[in-house]
Amino acid sequence: MSYNILAAIGQKQIPKDLLESIMKDWSFKMSQSNDFYYNRKGKLTEGEKATTAFSHYLNLCESLNLVTSLNSIYACTRLTEILLSLKSEKDAKTLSVHQKVFFLYQLLTLDADGILLVLQMLKSSPNGLSQKELQKEFKASFNLRLTVKRDKSKDRVRSLISEQYRLLNYSWQNPEKYSEHLLVPRCEWLSELNLIKVVKVGGSNNYSLNEIGSVFFDSIPREEVSDISESWIRNHLFKSFAKIYNGQRELFQNLSTKAKSERLGNSLVKFKNSVKLSNTFRYPLTDSLLFISMDNFSDNVIIEFEDVLTELKLGFTYNGYQYSLNDTGRANESYISIQLER
Repeated sequence: MSYNILAAIGQKQIPKDLLESIMKDWSFKMSQSNDFYYNRKGKLTEGEKATTAFSHYLNLCESLNLVTSLNSIYACTRLTEILLSLKSEKDAKTLSVHQKVFFLYQLLTLDADGILLVLQMLKSSPNGLSQKELQKEFKASFNLRLTVKRDKSKDRVRSLISEQYRLLNYSWQNPEKYSEHLLVPRCEWLSELNLIKVVKVGGSNNYSLNEIGSVFFDSIPREEVSDISESWIRNHLFKSFAKIYNGQRELFQNLSTKAKSERLGNSLVKFKNSVKLSNTFRYPLTDSLLFISMDNFSDNVIIEFEDVLTELKLGFTYNGYQYSLNDTGRANESYISIQLER
């Protein structure tokens, strides 16, 4: 659903009211022609009337840094330009592997606690849980997760977790109702990513972890709770993706030095041609890392972020240009430097 909203925005700047009208028309047509969409929960329309789902999906896109807004005018971020540059079938009823990898990466980067908690709750319930059961247990389970993480974290991280805990316990006037707005979009995401199964039972949905979701959850490090770190994301993320999306791939680490440079250089040229850059000799590091890993994942090669960083620290050349890393100590300020080969 969110992908369709992003595709509707594209490279335009579009008022919220117009975007909602476009998506309402899209939803109405999909309900008439697509049984899967017609039977799903969280549709943008019921009959010819709009539901409240549009605002929830749009807010989720904004929270995942996929769109920005100013005075109710929406535009896609550079991160979303990466997503929209990836090939997809125009009338595809499900997300492509590229799209699944992108959304799962972004969800884990910005919403790991919520996503991993839902997977953990379903893992503990082999017969699945109804939406009502999920909503009822969500707050207590989230509290337990945050408490465990807070007690084992260092000062800076502990402070951030404490703020999450405060928000959960003092700002939610109606936890079950509030959790609905958190859970339904996330469960829809996980369903579209093929990690959970959704079955309509009466007037409600039953959610359960499927085999792919179970394999993925088992790949997440676990001490007292299943959780990920920046180090895990840099070193293991795409190997974990390979376990659930399209099987075996070649490891970048096993390639020759020449083959490594060619793969990295080719992907960076594609990156330059796919997104808007304010400086064509400085590529933003985080976005570049994601594009490189995803571009090669589609070509059956696993490149972890740390693999790219290692090569950039050494420096490499491709088609007459030299590529190197300029690390400022902050991910959002670091960049890849491109110079003519001397």
